[in-house]
Order: sequence, then structure tokens, then C-alpha cells
Amino acid sequence: MPTPLFTDAHSPSRAYAGAFALGIVITLIAQALTARHFALTNLVMLYLLGVIFAAARLGRGPGVMLSFVSVAAFDFFFMPPV
Repeated sequence: MPTPLFTDAHSPSRAYAGAFALGIVITLIAQALTARHFALTNLVMLYLLGVIFAAARLGRGPGVMLSFVSVAAFDFFFMPPV
């Protein structure tokens, strides 16, 4: 029997908390790298790596949530005016 394309499985709330914590860790790492004059485009790749990791390991929902959190954190902490 083929597996259904869409299931009712939801990610646990700890997966969402883990994704949010991952976003905080990435922001702290990006803050440290900004002091060493890394380009903003390189910092975006850190956030992208985190989103891919969260989506692959924690689930689709936490990955989507982390993508929104990452965009908000990058815009708030790194885009001028800081």
C-alpha cells in the first residue's frame, strides 16, 4: 500500500523550541563573525544552513518557523540602521 502524501503528523513542541534555540545560536555566531568584518551575504548562509538542518532533522513546521525567525533576526540585528 503506498504511503499517503499528506499525513496528520505534527512536530512536537520541543522541535519548535529546538528550532528557535538554533536561531538564537546562529544569531550569536553571526554577531561574533560580524566583529571580524564578514560580509552580510556570508551571514545569510549561516541562517540558510540552520533552516536546512531544522527542516531535515526537526520537521517541516520547525523549519518553516525557523525561516521566519531567521529573516526577522537578520533584518533586526544586521541590516542598517542597526
